Amino acid sequence: MQDAPQFNSTQTVAHQLTQNLNAILKVAGPVRLDGKTSPLRTTEIHRRSNIARSTIRALKSPTPGSAPNPDLRTLSNLAKALDLPVPFLLMGTAEWSTIILAINGIRDPLAAAEELVGIDGYAPANLLEKILSKCGIHPDRPPFGGVENKSELARLVARNEWRQRNCSVFNALIDNNVSDRTTKVLLAAFAASYVNTITPYNPVEPTGN
Repeated sequence: MQDAPQFNSTQTVAHQLTQNLNAILKVAGPVRLDGKTSPLRTTEIHRRSNIARSTIRALKSPTPGSAPNPDLRTLSNLAKALDLPVPFLLMGTAEWSTIILAINGIRDPLAAAEELVGIDGYAPANLLEKILSKCGIHPDRPPFGGVENKSELARLVARNEWRQRNCSVFNALIDNNVSDRTTKVLLAAFAASYVNTITPYNPVEPTGN
């Protein structure tokens, strides 16, 4: 299990966007006669997205010392023009690695979600916590006989509170966006695995920037 990923600064996210965009544009154009893909031109992105050419140039080649800061509409139009979800434009190695780890750990949460979500799609309150509980992951409990070290007990309590809070966040997202059973089971299992993956060893310690 890895510690919770650090939130990147706006400048870091902007730099990742520029890197991702340039990598994509090198291969997102028409397929040539030799079977290889060609670059996607700025004029074509403009035609598909209605984003100003100057904005596209700024995203591809920001002025030294500055970082592109596109609004949500620009990001949404750009992602649609490239047939990508918006988050894929912003994700770097750390984000992809965390998702892969969560996918690798999905087997037990998936079995638990299958048991907990009814045939009609009804799910109990606090679904993700119940999934992690069925998997023997949550809550963290002190060893038999208790914990004499107060800092260790505080660490366990903090992990449980951190996990509970993040489970609630994902529960809210699932409840707000998903109604059919199959999607709810899969998404809840993935979200539970993701929360487990990113739970920090000691949430009470300062993580730095």
